[in-house]
Amino acid sequence: MVLNLVLDLCDGNIYLDVQVTYDGVPILFHDFAPQHYGAKTIGQLDFQEIVELHNELTNLVELREIPEPLIFNVEFKYPYGDDFELIPFCTIQDLKAYCDPIMNIISRWNRRMFFSSFSKEVCIYVKNFQKIHPVYFLCDVGDIDDSFEFVTSHHLDGMVCDSRCIFADESIIKQFKTAGLELYTYGELNNDESHIIRQLQLGLDGIITDSVYKALKSREQFIR
Repeated sequence: MVLNLVLDLCDGNIYLDVQVTYDGVPILFHDFAPQHYGAKTIGQLDFQEIVELHNELTNLVELREIPEPLIFNVEFKYPYGDDFELIPFCTIQDLKAYCDPIMNIISRWNRRMFFSSFSKEVCIYVKNFQKIHPVYFLCDVGDIDDSFEFVTSHHLDGMVCDSRCIFADESIIKQFKTAGLELYTYGELNNDESHIIRQLQLGLDGIITDSVYKALKSREQFIR
């Protein structure tokens, strides 16, 4: 199981890429298509087929054993934008068939969570499905203005953007703070201590990183 740390000033968060198999089992899996299965995607394969290839595959249900205070940052890994060039449209799961198995499991958990997706349709669906946990829109570089408009018009709770956007224009942070929205970042720069510290100084709500050690070290330096 590969879990990324989302760093903020108060709590540790676990970042989870979640997809749903053909037979409706939510699993942790980053890539749309597992190796050794050609062009077939997670949504075209049964759970057992994927288990045969990946012995360490994690079923979403197993995560209920992870103790608090860790917070779950659940990314709904659903195709969007350029993904449609790689994944035939006819193979993409129905939105409801994809989202409901995930929500039916995690909605029973009494813990802090928030949800995110690059898919606008998923963000809207999950926000309408439940009102307890925050929903954030994940956006690419260069989409900040359109993304801000989308987040505000659909009453989402914030956005997760590539940290390159922040370093290109730090006024983005004020824009979101003024609107009462939270702002998280992801990206390669978030594996560098100096960039992590700078974002903490700027008051980012969260920093998603693959380098847990560097993130914790940077936070210690910032707090001093």
